[in-house]
This record gives sequence, C-alpha cells and structure tokens, in this order.
Amino acid sequence: MNIFTNLHPFLVHFPIALIVTAFIFEAIGLITKKEIFGKVSLYLIIASLIGFLLAYFSGPDLGERSADAAFRSICDIHEEASTLALWLIVALLIVKLLPYKLKKYEQALKYISIGVFICASFAVIRAGYFGGKMVYEHGVELQKAKVAPEVPEVNK
Repeated sequence: MNIFTNLHPFLVHFPIALIVTAFIFEAIGLITKKEIFGKVSLYLIIASLIGFLLAYFSGPDLGERSADAAFRSICDIHEEASTLALWLIVALLIVKLLPYKLKKYEQALKYISIGVFICASFAVIRAGYFGGKMVYEHGVELQKAKVAPEVPEVNK
C-alpha cells in the first residue's frame, strides 16, 4: 500500500467529472462551431489526465491480498477499466493536439476525438462503477470510518 492510498477516494471523482464535462464542451463546440469550446475541452482533458494519474497511482492493490474470489474479480475489472481509461485519455489528448500540427486533418480529427471521448468516458465511468461496487458491496475502507450506531427514535 502506498502513502497516497488514503487520497484515492478523494481523487477519483475529479477525473470522472472533468472528462465528462470535457466531452460536453467538445460536443457543444462541434455543434456551434465555436473554437473556444474545443480549447476549454482541451484544458479539461489535461486536468482530467493529471487527476486520473493521481487517482490511478494512489489506488491500493486490495484484490491481490483478498481471499474472496468475487472481490478479486471486481478489483481486476476495476483495475483493467482504469488502465484502459488512462490510455484512452492519453490517446484523446494526442488526438486533440494533432490538429495544431496537422491542419489539413483538423476536421477529421475533431470527429475522431468524439469517438475517443465516448470510449474514454465510458471506460472512466466503468472504472468508477466497479470502484463503487468495491466500496458499497464489499465495504472497502468503510471499516475505518467511525460511524455512530443508529439509535432508534423514542416516541414521546
């Protein structure tokens, strides 16, 4: 377990929100043909990639230490989806930067980026879904939370 493991639950939400927001800005830019939306999308992709790298490398390797096969399976899916999402976000950033060097392919690259955006968004959401399953179905890290027991309400 690395020293950043406790930051993982805090960090994971940002890249999910940023990549989906970047996709929305990209789509608005394609529809309205206003370049500013594409530029905002690029900055959001960069921020998402930074956040995703932090979240990715702060994630604990819980599946390898578990005796529960179902839990290990969910951990493996979460890790695979996270790895795929990371590479798709890197690919997306490359596709978004290529038009600055290859002007004649700019329009085609915009549409390619939408396809990569969709794949990256679904991969990030899938990783988040299985991360949520680890928390809500298997109680990952919840045992550390200090939660007061529920006290029944007394009728007066």
